Amino acid sequence: MVFPEEGAEASSVEEAEASSEEGAKASPEEGAVASSGKEMASPRKETMEEVLLQGMIIGGCKVPVEEKLQLAAAFIPKIDCWPVCDNFCGELKIADTDQERVWEFIQPYLKSDQEYGLRFGVVMLLHYLNPGYADLAFAHFDRIRHEGYYVKMAVAWVLSMYYVNLPELTMEYLKKNELDDFTYNKALQKIIESLRVDQETKARIKTMKRNKKSFLS
Repeated sequence: MVFPEEGAEASSVEEAEASSEEGAKASPEEGAVASSGKEMASPRKETMEEVLLQGMIIGGCKVPVEEKLQLAAAFIPKIDCWPVCDNFCGELKIADTDQERVWEFIQPYLKSDQEYGLRFGVVMLLHYLNPGYADLAFAHFDRIRHEGYYVKMAVAWVLSMYYVNLPELTMEYLKKNELDDFTYNKALQKIIESLRVDQETKARIKTMKRNKKSFLS
């Protein structure tokens, strides 16, 4: 499952470029092994594709809700990149059918100090784009103080989707919030980039940026 406008986040290539830069860096240990001509035996690391597949299987398996949540809890520590995180969140369709139970399940992740654990909690809020959960989601955004890039980008993306689906409620939040400048301005940028927002609204959103030297200028 692909969340609405998930591609819009990736199309800015910011996260994709950050991921490729991380992957391009070789560790000192790797260089030492190469220079010595000897390879030390080490446990084989699962590929991203293998981990993605595991997440898809968990999301699609037909088991009771509690069993699926146990499988999810065991899987989440494996998440170490945003594609795996976001794809897994999309696969957890039980959040659409058992909203209250899954809402309870994601609460610890929304307070996590782990970058991808917290991103998981934030992206799962895309299953809660409705008036009944909007204020609760906004309160979580205000409490997040994690400096991780992938956390900030997740908050910006999800907040932009709240605006697309609930413009009036979200505008009130945008006028008064406790987001850091980077996350706030990124959220505005994503709203402006959305194909589901009209030009007049985009022009108004652009005037809400917090500093003149931001990327929106």
